[in-house]
Amino acid sequence: IDLLESFNRYWRIEEVFIPAKRDRFGRRFRFARFADVMDAQALLDKIEGTWFGTYKLRANLPRFIREEKESVDGNRRNGGAF
Repeated sequence: IDLLESFNRYWRIEEVFIPAKRDRFGRRFRFARFADVMDAQALLDKIEGTWFGTYKLRANLPRFIREEKESVDGNRRNGGAF
């Protein structure tokens, strides 16, 4: 299952990042940034525990908030990240 396609069922995805680093058990992790999230906790509750094939999704709110980036047209971008 394509991660981007799967997350788009819940909310519009702005960015997905899959680092090469693995956790201490050798598992990979992923980051998704959702666009225009007004209530991050409600979105988290909605996607927590979703199954992707044989993998159960564990979602967290970000520990660190990245600064908003300014887009090419000069508008600010923001969104919730999981």
